[in-house]
Amino acid sequence: MKALDFILRGFLFLVFFSTGLGHFLETEFYLQMMPSYIPFHLQIVLVTGFFECLMAIFIIIPETKKYAARFMVVFLLSYLPAVFHIMTNMALFPEVSRQLLIFSIPAHLMMIVMSWYLSGWHSPMYYFLKVVDPEELEPQNQPPGDDDEDQAA
Repeated sequence: MKALDFILRGFLFLVFFSTGLGHFLETEFYLQMMPSYIPFHLQIVLVTGFFECLMAIFIIIPETKKYAARFMVVFLLSYLPAVFHIMTNMALFPEVSRQLLIFSIPAHLMMIVMSWYLSGWHSPMYYFLKVVDPEELEPQNQPPGDDDEDQAA
């Protein structure tokens, strides 16, 4: 699991740091991504670029990776309107191939799953299992106890 953790953190670092820098180096491109119903385009592009670089740095630090990953989940979910804006307005991005734009939604969802995994948050099934009577479950399907959560962290 340490290898998977290392690979996911490295991948998210590369993606977030490069796109964060892109907010400053290719500002016009990122301004085009902003849906018209969202105000303060330039400020949002610059602030999100800063936070992407910050999240990238914090994801590689073991002590802060859990919090960075949680912030990444929230960030990636809030970024979905821009992704859908890109997909519905492909003509605004002639320099980007259609295949790359079509791949952006699955890639975005994949990064949400990666960040969720690194965040330490339980899957929604965990909360369902927590309300089920544990006596009715097979031993391998038992939810972890509250003591188990503290030891794993």
